[in-house]
Amino acid sequence: MSERAESVTETLVQLLLHEWGVDMPVEQAELVTLSGAHYRPDFLWQKQKLILEVDAEVKYSGAYGDPTEVIQAEHRHQRELEHAG
Repeated sequence: MSERAESVTETLVQLLLHEWGVDMPVEQAELVTLSGAHYRPDFLWQKQKLILEVDAEVKYSGAYGDPTEVIQAEHRHQRELEHAG
């Protein structure tokens, strides 16, 4: 796994990005939105204002709480980050 990756899947994505010649993103960057919420996206291309989240099926399996609540929280995060630009 890469130094900052939080899963094997994130490391695999990083290896593929490298193989495909994509500019490497910042991993697990700390973002603070206008409301003061803190987020750590898996991958961030700051200049392009682009975030890539890599989630495996286990995230929605109930291992991280009620799957419906997990999805709703993701939607809230996405809206807040989009609003922040």
